[in-house]
Amino acid sequence: MIIRLRRAWQFVTTVPRIILRHPMTRINILPILSKDGYIVLVRKSDSGEWSLPGGVVEWAESVPHAVKRELAKTTGLELGTIRNLVGVYSVQNKYKGHAICLTVEVEAKGDIRLENTRKFSEAKVFKREDLPTLTLSTYCSQQLKDYLQSFQQPQENAIYRFGNLSIGRLRHLFITWLGVIFRYPVVGATIIAILPDGKIVLVKRPKKSDQKEEWGLPGGMVDWGEDIPATVSRELKEETGLNLVKIKRIVGVYSEAFRDPRVHSIAVSVEVEAEGTFQVEDTLEIEEARAFTVQELRPRLNNMVLIHDHRRQLQDYFQGLTTIA
Repeated sequence: MIIRLRRAWQFVTTVPRIILRHPMTRINILPILSKDGYIVLVRKSDSGEWSLPGGVVEWAESVPHAVKRELAKTTGLELGTIRNLVGVYSVQNKYKGHAICLTVEVEAKGDIRLENTRKFSEAKVFKREDLPTLTLSTYCSQQLKDYLQSFQQPQENAIYRFGNLSIGRLRHLFITWLGVIFRYPVVGATIIAILPDGKIVLVKRPKKSDQKEEWGLPGGMVDWGEDIPATVSRELKEETGLNLVKIKRIVGVYSEAFRDPRVHSIAVSVEVEAEGTFQVEDTLEIEEARAFTVQELRPRLNNMVLIHDHRRQLQDYFQGLTTIA
């Protein structure tokens, strides 16, 4: 009875925590015109600075859908393909608050047609060598700098998926009602933690009497004022007792509306090096943390009950992919 009350209280308190404690998710788009390879930037009406097109990911919308919508809405261009994930940035704005910003490089086609004339005064194409001479928005200058430093051809292991938007009427009504309350999805991190001996860490969720064992990757939502590395370090410690050594790479961004049955959440999946001794601190959420060898885990993936889309994340990791879905 006490456990049920604790779970009920946790569910009730999730609502104000999501509203008050978590940043929204933004996307910045780096459009490369397929016909000539030029980059498209927009000039802000208020400051005259050049910036990347982009906007906020809306409720029940995946990141690829948001990229396609904002690209057309801001520049009139059509999305060809998402080429690379430039990076994930935690940005703080005096007026707009805290946001986690996903910056993607895309191939775009069509004719430039400035749509949002209230916010932007001009849309223009530039060569890569022109960018350092421009007055860039503080919001995206670091992102463009990172892109120029690591510029390369589209990664062969980078893939994106639009997912399935078809849902039943009752579920659509429920999701719409939640969207009125929340309006924007929340962002979190899932952690593929690699121990010094090469083993991968999974956590077991508390078992209900009528269910099989549920396993998943450590992780959780980004708190207000946190960046992704801080969230990864905190959640790894709370759910496994392990210490973060370093983040090795971004495995992908997973954002389909129904990947988490509780709420629309966007997961940034990262591979990390970890060390220490297992000691679960969040015993309400996690029953056990355990390490598996790759040889043990890969054959068992299809038979294990894994929460959310963690099976797909592990499969993408084993294939060496960088996924935006």
